[in-house]
Parts: sequence; structure tokens; C-alpha cells
Amino acid sequence: MDSQYALSKKESMVKGLGLGMLQIATFCSYSLVIWVGAVAVTEGKAKPGETIAAVINVLSGAIYISNAAPDLQAFSQAKVAGKEVFKVIKRTPAISYESKGKFLEKVTGDIEIREVHFTYPSREDKPVLQGFSLAIQAGNILALVGSSGCGKSTVISLVQRFYDPMSGVVLIDGQDIKTLDLKFLRTNIGSVSQEPSLFSGTIMDNLRIGKIDATDEEIIEAAKTANVHSFISNLPNQYATEVRF
Repeated sequence: MDSQYALSKKESMVKGLGLGMLQIATFCSYSLVIWVGAVAVTEGKAKPGETIAAVINVLSGAIYISNAAPDLQAFSQAKVAGKEVFKVIKRTPAISYESKGKFLEKVTGDIEIREVHFTYPSREDKPVLQGFSLAIQAGNILALVGSSGCGKSTVISLVQRFYDPMSGVVLIDGQDIKTLDLKFLRTNIGSVSQEPSLFSGTIMDNLRIGKIDATDEEIIEAAKTANVHSFISNLPNQYATEVRF
């Protein structure tokens, strides 16, 4: 608290000194302009009307500049903050959605997780998966059960390749998912998270996010598979119902 108080006090002194110097310079400029104008009129080098107009214009400009001075700090702060924001925007993600890879002619759906070790980047001191292995054959129903934080959602995230394991491999139909086209991989995985996100737009628009080029018929068929078609059909505007927040 003492160090913060000292810094705040120092900052206030600098701001006060800067504002005081600005006011001194402003009023000295006023005096100088008026004095020069008076001398010019007295010596007949300028007409009184022209001098008054020039003085008013100079004083008005000085007032506008002095009023804008306090905003310079905001510009400076925005510049510093903007630098950090653009640094985040321009960074290259470790897993790029635009990366190219292989397309499988047919996806059966066999999943194998082999000796995977994983730790979240924000919690490197707390391993989530250590030597985890799992094999799931297509068509089987499997439930991952465990306490909160044991890695159930992490397994799903690894299969969808939102993260890459520190070591080990994740396979779909015997293919390392790192070698597959990322868009292709995620297009062939249907996932409903614990807290699904909805976006402003129609129900049809939200369902199409899973596959941008899907036809209306494909979306309706997917809704039937998920057992929500009857619910949506009973809404006044059905699939054109707007989702609002």
C-alpha cells in the first residue's frame, strides 16, 4: 500500500506540474499575442480590425489545444493497451484452424488414445493425464466417470484437437489426428458440451455452425438424430425461431 501511495503521489505531482506548465505557456501566449497586436496597431503596421481578428483566432486555437491536452493521456494509454491487444490478435496459434492435412475417404469412428500425457498451459504444475490409454470401437457407447477435474472433458478436447498432448498419440481409424485436416476432423465429430454456447440468430443458423456448408435437409436430419426435431417443430417459427439474449 505504501509503495502504491508513493507512486500515486508521484504521478499526481507530475500531472499537476505538467498542467501548470501548460497553463503558464497558454496565458503567456495570450499576453504575447495581444502585446504584438497592440504594437503593430500603434505603429500603423496593421489595421485594428485585422489585428483583433488575428488575436481572436490565435486565442481560440490555443483554447482548443489546451482543452485537448488532458485527452493525450488517454491516447497514450490506448496506444499501450492496443499494442498488447494486437500482439494477441497477430499471434500464430499452435493448432491453426487453417492448417491442411489428410482427408479420410471413409470415417468409421474407431478412437484410440495411446499413452497420453497432458497438462494445461495455464497449470503446468498440475498434470491432468499421465500415461492415459483408451480404445473405443465405432458404435459402442462409453461413459467417462470421475470426480471434477480428473480429465473427462480433457479427453474430449484432445479428440477434437483443441489441444495436443505433451506426449502420446490420439488416433481415429488408425490415423494420428495431427495428420488430418482440422476442419475435416471437427466436421466429423458431434459434441455437446456441459455449457453449450448459443449465438444470436435463428436455430437453423446455430445448428449450421457445426457444418457451415450443410443443407437444410442435413440439419433437420441431424436434429432428428439428436431427438430435438419435434421440439423445434412445435415452436411458432420452427427452425427460423430467433435465439436472443
